Amino acid sequence: MKIKELDIQIEVITHNEDINPQDHIEDQESINTINKRLELGDIWAWTCVEIKGVYKNILSASDYLGACSYKSEDDFIKGAYYQDMVNNCIDQLNEHAKALN
Repeated sequence: MKIKELDIQIEVITHNEDINPQDHIEDQESINTINKRLELGDIWAWTCVEIKGVYKNILSASDYLGACSYKSEDDFIKGAYYQDMVNNCIDQLNEHAKALN
């Protein structure tokens, strides 16, 4: 059996990002906006995103993307990286399942 996206629970988890925005963004206005949003507690302003896929509460896999700035979780999900990260989790889960057989 091959695990598919419909077989798993997907979680979007944000983590504090230790990387400084100035190390990745040249535009000072954007850096100022990110810092203001962070001061207001907006984790999506500058974060490390984890996509976690869980299969039947038995197997789990995660993929991470750091130095992210999005308007919201929905904005991230609509972006280009989300589906790639989900697919990476599915690939990992299938490798885990294969190793158990």
